[in-house]
Amino acid sequence: MTELGFDLKTMRVVATLAQSGSMTITARQLGMTQPAISHTIKTLEDQYNTELFDRRLRPIRPTATGALLAERARYLLAEAEETDRLIRFADRSTVPQINVGFVDSFSVTVGPKLIDALQDQAQQISMWAGISPGLESDLMQRNLDVIVTPSPMSDIADLENTRLYQEPYILIVPKRKVQKSHTVSLQDLASTRPLVRYSLRSRIGAQIDQHLRWLRIEASSRLEFDGSEGVVSMVAEGLGWAITTPLCLIHARAFLNQIDSLPMPDPGFSRSLYLVKHKDEFAGFRRKLVKQTRSILGRMMASDLTANHQWMAKHVVIT
Repeated sequence: MTELGFDLKTMRVVATLAQSGSMTITARQLGMTQPAISHTIKTLEDQYNTELFDRRLRPIRPTATGALLAERARYLLAEAEETDRLIRFADRSTVPQINVGFVDSFSVTVGPKLIDALQDQAQQISMWAGISPGLESDLMQRNLDVIVTPSPMSDIADLENTRLYQEPYILIVPKRKVQKSHTVSLQDLASTRPLVRYSLRSRIGAQIDQHLRWLRIEASSRLEFDGSEGVVSMVAEGLGWAITTPLCLIHARAFLNQIDSLPMPDPGFSRSLYLVKHKDEFAGFRRKLVKQTRSILGRMMASDLTANHQWMAKHVVIT
């Protein structure tokens, strides 16, 4: 491994001198002597065999290489300070900043209440919403600290997951267009009406598609959406039928009076949502987030589904 020609102390000297243009001022700001500042810069120039500052000018100005180094120095110092702050708060209940990502159905329903309940747990909370593959990628790239996703990501050793709840997939059809019965045939629906799909880019869309292929049901489809509002609104307009979940219905609650919901015929299937994060990080925040999420979900399933759709609440398992 190549040994670096600088450390953070050296970078602080470079960044400060580039800003002040004076070794005297730099020395005073950093609590050093002027000869020590001069020696630091000369040593760095010798190591890289290049001039970093033009000392013939007043005030002193960085060369092109020096300006590049000063810019990188400011970036490295900012990253070091952020790392120090995160480590100091890592095992505490309150963290300085946390970036969370939720799948759309969760972000619109549980998300606002959850963020409000957790405001005292972090100085700043940023919430992202999207489809699960994008959130999972952002977690791995550390753009996000915590995500709620249908995938437990259990094949990645560095991650830990907590299952929040499990919900069944259900059928939705236009109001009074299908006789409400526990023996609705998927094959009959597929042969008489188009399927309004969740896109295969989403985890829910891929899971529904896999289930239909396993049953060898071919459903014609003209409409496809990433989110629940698009799917449910099309069904409400009488343009087809769909497979969705209770939480997704709450997401699209504006259309509840225009659709009927039915149990999936056997064999049914379900999805779970998981809280996923990197191991040994934000432990205190995770505990509070899980507790609040489960509480909010319980209240929401009991109150946000209208009477015609309340039957499905008993099939939701909050773990």
